Amino acid sequence: MKSTGYIINGIYYTKDPTVPELIDKHSSTDKLYDHDRQRENHGRDLIQPWVNGDPNQQFIEQYPEEAKQYGFIEGE
Repeated sequence: MKSTGYIINGIYYTKDPTVPELIDKHSSTDKLYDHDRQRENHGRDLIQPWVNGDPNQQFIEQYPEEAKQYGFIEGE
């Protein structure tokens, strides 16, 4: 729906000044770089407990308490 323009100090404007413009100021390579950094920073969160039906060794190393709950290692 097209909005109605407005007049300020005798000048007609077609856009509403209270509505921010939705312009993405990042280039596509910037986004790829940012996504790569996010994968590195949060990669630990993506580790799954199982790999092809076997316990995942990375999961056991990164999450020892959860690995105990899964029964991968003996509790103390």
